[in-house]
Amino acid sequence: MNIDSKSKKERYWHIFFIISLWFKLFSGIFELGGAGFVAMLNNNQIEKMTSYLSERILGTGIKDIVYLQIVYFLNSFDNRLRMFVVIYLLIHAIVKIVLVICIFKKKIWAYKWMIIVLFIFIFYQVYEMINKFSMGLLILTIIDIFVIILTRHEYEKYKSKFSDQEA
Repeated sequence: MNIDSKSKKERYWHIFFIISLWFKLFSGIFELGGAGFVAMLNNNQIEKMTSYLSERILGTGIKDIVYLQIVYFLNSFDNRLRMFVVIYLLIHAIVKIVLVICIFKKKIWAYKWMIIVLFIFIFYQVYEMINKFSMGLLILTIIDIFVIILTRHEYEKYKSKFSDQEA
C-alpha cells in the first residue's frame, strides 16, 4: 500500500469519526430535550397521546410495529417508568455531550472514557433487548459499536502522534 492510499484511508477514518462525534453530540442534545419533555408529561397528556396515535395513525390501517410499540410504551407509562426514562436520558445525554466536547478539545483521557461508557451502554442495551427486543435499541447498539471502533482507531493514531512529539 503506498503512502497516498494509506493517508486517503486515514482521512476517511477521520471523517467518519468526526461525523460519528457530531451524531453523538446532536443525539445527546436531542436526549436532553427528550428528558425535559418526558419530565413535563402528566398522565392525562400521556393518555391523550396514546389516543391520538391510536385514532390518527393506527386508525388509518397502518399496522407499523414502531407505532404499535409507541402505543404499548405509552400505555405502560407510569410515574416510576417516567422517572427512570428521565434519569436515563439525562445521564446518557450529559455523559455523551461532555465526552464528545472533550474529544473535540483533544483530551486524550476522553477517548478511553468514550469507549468505556459506550461499552457500558451497549451492555445495558443488549440486556434490555434480551428482555424485550427493540429495533431502535438494535440500531443504537450497532451505531455505538461503530463509534467504538472509530474512537479506538483515532485514539491509537492520536496516542502515537502524541508520543512521537514527546520523543
